[in-house]
Amino acid sequence: MKPMQRVQFGNFEAVEIPGQPGGQTVLMLHGYGADAMDLAPLGQMLRSTPGTRWIFLDGPFQIPLGLGQMGRAWFEIPASRLQQMMMGQPMSFEDLNPPGMTEMAAQIQETLSREKVDPGKLILAGFSQGAMIATELAMHLSVSPLGLCLLSSTCVNRPVWAREAKARVGQKYFQSHGVSDPVLPIEGARKLDRLLQDAGWVGGLVEFEGGHEIPQYILESLGEFLISL
Repeated sequence: MKPMQRVQFGNFEAVEIPGQPGGQTVLMLHGYGADAMDLAPLGQMLRSTPGTRWIFLDGPFQIPLGLGQMGRAWFEIPASRLQQMMMGQPMSFEDLNPPGMTEMAAQIQETLSREKVDPGKLILAGFSQGAMIATELAMHLSVSPLGLCLLSSTCVNRPVWAREAKARVGQKYFQSHGVSDPVLPIEGARKLDRLLQDAGWVGGLVEFEGGHEIPQYILESLGEFLISL
């Protein structure tokens, strides 16, 4: 089994599974309220190209989860959107540029450059809020990433993303979403998929019976995507 180790990656705390020089790098970003260890086991489970390096960043912001426990986040979710979810209403971001999202993506981009990660051998991945950051980042790197993996994501800041995505024609992506997701409804994922398709990106949305999660079937499909890059 590939060894995990706690590291400092620029200004970020991270979990790393080392690869080999010249190999691909998968940068994976967790969801709201989780941390790097939430997704780190995927680096030991997923099929990938031999020599792949895995980096799982910790979001820099701590948020209370209740009962004295804390989680991490990449940017603040407006209280009005959190209230929507708590009331059982669909939580949508397509009309919103969440405060801090663009700045956080720029900070990660700067860190990747400082750490000398080759964007041409970089695969960006994320779950939920982490996938939103990964998408924003993919649209602004100096060189298009090798691939983009979006797990339980949604359409954010739709007019801006639709415009910026057109500058990345041919970008390869993998997207998955549960049809019964109570946090980010499936329609937001479908809108994101249509946006990327209309911009000339190459990939598609894999829907599954389930909620805000990553089932085994999706892990297998994601592994196939990774080794195809």
